[in-house]
Amino acid sequence: MKPILTLFYSCLAEALPEIPPDVLYWRLNFVIGALSHTMRAIDKCPVPMEEGVPHDSSTLVKLLLPFVAAGLEAPQ
Repeated sequence: MKPILTLFYSCLAEALPEIPPDVLYWRLNFVIGALSHTMRAIDKCPVPMEEGVPHDSSTLVKLLLPFVAAGLEAPQ
């Protein structure tokens, strides 16, 4: 069985054939970095949050997904 990262990369390569393999590899690493930082820092936001605006994991996913998708799909 292939490691999950290899399978994920393969799926991305199929979905984004216009992105060269080495560029896609680094973009995937940038995504992993953004995800791991977000998970680690979820309760340590130094920026004052508006009162009543949640900053739980579900809200962060809604903020992070478009950012990650744009980075993966960006033209060369």
